Amino acid sequence: MSEQTSLKIVVTAADGELGLETVRQLLARGHKVTGVARDQKGGLKVREAGAESFFISSVSVLELNSVLDKAQPDVVLNLWPQRANSLLHDGNNWRNQPQFLADSTQALLEALKGRPNLFLVYASYAFLYGNNLAATEEDAITAPANDPTFGTAIRAEKLVAANKVPATLLRMGYLYGPASRDLKAYLQSFKISRPYYSGPAGRLQPYLHHEDAAMALALAAERQVKGIFNVADPNPASFGDFIDYFAVMSGFNKPLHIPTWAGPFAIIIAPQQIELLNQSVAVKSDKISRALGWQPRFLNYRQGINQILQKWQLTATK
Repeated sequence: MSEQTSLKIVVTAADGELGLETVRQLLARGHKVTGVARDQKGGLKVREAGAESFFISSVSVLELNSVLDKAQPDVVLNLWPQRANSLLHDGNNWRNQPQFLADSTQALLEALKGRPNLFLVYASYAFLYGNNLAATEEDAITAPANDPTFGTAIRAEKLVAANKVPATLLRMGYLYGPASRDLKAYLQSFKISRPYYSGPAGRLQPYLHHEDAAMALALAAERQVKGIFNVADPNPASFGDFIDYFAVMSGFNKPLHIPTWAGPFAIIIAPQQIELLNQSVAVKSDKISRALGWQPRFLNYRQGINQILQKWQLTATK
């Protein structure tokens, strides 16, 4: 489908960091967007971005059917899985995610039944490839450390694949961007010289700037090519290098790192965060470039961080 065609698109988790950026890009490309938010405050954010909005108190088939009946979308972008997809927090965001991911995926797929000509874009995770430094879409996926939290993500992917609704599944790198609340929280930790856990030295992670992620989602909605696609910048890096560079470019000294052996004993760090930082993952995004024409604007985390700091500076001077 041509990107010149105006589509009616529903975006879940539209009030989140990735969601709002996706809404803005879709509107700029001429689409009619309806955002699903978690509460009235989130709905207001979506409306301020220029889209219609609904907030639902719980993710149920009944409430989703109500949204879909009113919006009559051509495409649904499901961003609920991305609520925890960042290394910038301590991992606690994953604690409530498994049940929510299972319930929201099941409810959405049930609500999509019997709706002809509707296309689904489902946002999943690149880290499911495990210790693989050249992962392609044909490679097997696995739950890091056999953690049931991540096992839920694999089961959710299988539900999408088994569903009759045509779908694009995007396996995304770890998200960051100008709207990252957790990235701003690091600035406060730098001020008090608080150390952070970065995992074993040399472990690589795939990153994805919010703006590049939103562009991939927009292209997936427009082109409607069924299949699985990796989405990450082409230069994986360690989380330690990411945060150290962010600290220095923000005007601070390099922060101290919590020793690897002490990570499991740091009660503020969830085990899922430690498991993700213990593995090395890099993905190839050639397939999405060929099929959808996606190219990352930010080729590495340094370019992304530089843009973030420039945006923050411009905002501060207004």
